[in-house]
Amino acid sequence: MTIDKSFYQHILDKQQITGAVPSNKEIADWALQVIRLLYPEQSSRLFTYVHQLESEFKKLEHMLYDILNATRGTLDEKNEQLSIAFFNGLPELYRILNNDIQATFDGDPAAKSEFEVIRAYPGFYAIAFYRIAHALVRLAFWARGMTAIRDGRMEWPGFSYSEAEWARMRTLDAASSAPPRARSNQPSPS
Repeated sequence: MTIDKSFYQHILDKQQITGAVPSNKEIADWALQVIRLLYPEQSSRLFTYVHQLESEFKKLEHMLYDILNATRGTLDEKNEQLSIAFFNGLPELYRILNNDIQATFDGDPAAKSEFEVIRAYPGFYAIAFYRIAHALVRLAFWARGMTAIRDGRMEWPGFSYSEAEWARMRTLDAASSAPPRARSNQPSPS
């Protein structure tokens, strides 16, 4: 069996246009490191001083910049701005993830603590990865001039979720009027 050389040329041309792309594992490892810094319940590494955490977040910011630059299609001066903007938005992402944890805790009577939700619920990982990916996609739109950052908050024309919409999406039973249960940061007793 002989493959026509034009096939090889076609594949080579596609590679030249597309360029190198970081592996899914490399991107997922970076996102997992972000999650583990935000939620020490997921990490075997604990920090003693604030400057250690700041340094680790800065390292992850540089890693994001490197990931963005590793994709030839995104290589430009905006990658540094995108990395900085993502990490400037981290407190808001953390707030939203905490709301997701509370919604999971409220929606599952078997959940014993916030620690358990963070440590043992695979849905938490799915939501956290989605939230990180969504923030990065929003930043990519911003980089294309479709959004603006004002006072540290991202905005873009024609799309926004209100807190009520996020809450409705996070809860399985939007009609439930049960008050939120008190959160515990301690592991549940075995």
